[in-house]
Amino acid sequence: YPFLTLKIWFLNILKTYFGLYQVEWKLFFDNGGQGVSFFSLGDSWLMNIKHYIMQGTDKVWLHMLGWYEIVYLLLEYIFAFIGTLFLFVKKKFWIGFFALSFVLYFGLVTGPDGSGRFRMMSEPWLLVLASLGGAWACARCDKNSNAFTKNMDERDII
Repeated sequence: YPFLTLKIWFLNILKTYFGLYQVEWKLFFDNGGQGVSFFSLGDSWLMNIKHYIMQGTDKVWLHMLGWYEIVYLLLEYIFAFIGTLFLFVKKKFWIGFFALSFVLYFGLVTGPDGSGRFRMMSEPWLLVLASLGGAWACARCDKNSNAFTKNMDERDII
């Protein structure tokens, strides 16, 4: 049973990090609606994402909210990863450890019951890392074309 427990815990952690807030809205606006688990669907990844968003409601605005949220989460995690790399490249280990400790802790403690709503506690730190990654990426892209970033170095970002 320990491996089954670890599997369930790991899947619920994934639900916490990648679950959509849109699922909660579906339950709120469609009375008697059933929750949908991404992991119980048996198609390809793209079809699972489509079913995860569409199942449980017929409201078009909730479908659009789900697709928007997927793009938002993807960009947030990409830029948070870039921000984390930036901190470690610049040897700001204590800041990186401080931010990641919140993100990882609140994901790990939700093991028995994962849901996107439990990500709310780590969302501010994900946004801080994502904004750092976005600022660094924009500064790198516009380094020669913008007068503002010409005089800016990496110390100005932190």
